[in-house]
Amino acid sequence: MYLTLKTLHVAAILLSVGGLILRRHWMQSNSALLQRKIVRILPHVVDTILLLSGIALIYTLHLAVLENSWLIAKLVALVIYIALAAITMRTNLGSAVRSSAFAGALAAFLFIAGAAITKSAASWWVYLQ
Repeated sequence: MYLTLKTLHVAAILLSVGGLILRRHWMQSNSALLQRKIVRILPHVVDTILLLSGIALIYTLHLAVLENSWLIAKLVALVIYIALAAITMRTNLGSAVRSSAFAGALAAFLFIAGAAITKSAASWWVYLQ
């Protein structure tokens, strides 16, 4: 069960960030692909799977969320990632705002990956000490 959940979680992570990068590229190139229904719905499905598989992993591993600062940091960063990804795709905002949100979403993703790998709320900063 654990391996299945972890595989699903990692796949959702890759689909989420890969999808964001692809949709950002399509946005910059004014691609008509962005108007397809599946392209507008799939990110919500993937992010829901990402969140639910994370919760299932917490439950399966019997992790006490409040006792694991790295897990709290990951969850907060996930909410930030999703919010910034949504801002990135808003068409009624200026290019500078969308570009900044995109960079922030990628930074949040890297932080989340670092927190998951190092099991530290300091994320990648652990290696700089």
